[in-house]
Amino acid sequence: MLNYINEYNVKIPKLYEMGYTRNGCMYCGFGVQLESEGENRYQKLKRTHPVQYNYFIKNFGDLMIEFEINVA
Repeated sequence: MLNYINEYNVKIPKLYEMGYTRNGCMYCGFGVQLESEGENRYQKLKRTHPVQYNYFIKNFGDLMIEFEINVA
C-alpha cells in the first residue's frame, strides 16, 4: 500500500498523523465500544479538536454517560 501511495502521490489526511484510524463523521459512535484499550475517538477529539469536543459534550455528553462511553 505504501508503494502505491508513494508512486501515485496519494494525499493522506492529516487526521491519520494525529492518531486516527478512520475519518468519517467525527461524532459517530458506531463501534466505539469495540475500540482497544487506551485513547478512544472521543478522547482523541478532546486532544486534537477541543472546540468540536466541547460542542459534542454540550449536546451529547448525557447520552455518552447513559451508554457508559468514556469521553473524558
